[in-house]
Amino acid sequence: MTYYRYTGGLLITEGIKHFAETNQCFWLLDVIASYQRQCNKDEMLREFQIWTVEAKATRTYKNQVKVICSRDTDDDAFFQKIRFSDITDYTELPIKIYVIDNVILLPSEY
Repeated sequence: MTYYRYTGGLLITEGIKHFAETNQCFWLLDVIASYQRQCNKDEMLREFQIWTVEAKATRTYKNQVKVICSRDTDDDAFFQKIRFSDITDYTELPIKIYVIDNVILLPSEY
């Protein structure tokens, strides 16, 4: 597997790099990177994180998404609402991404 250096000491896989380029969503990787300090304070999140992006449209923000970090299925640690995202123009939601030992990867690369 090929790895690329990303911000904050994270690595990304070839699959995640291709996904971010194709869907124009490096902002999503930036969101994940920005929460790593908080994740490192949680014993369960230090080694394994599940990140989910789901549609959360409202009357005011039609292209809003919700980015959720979970310890495990149905054990959400925190979330962030993104008021505008064109990711729904490129891919179907929800999207799942893993962070394992500081590597961001697609579930299919696990």
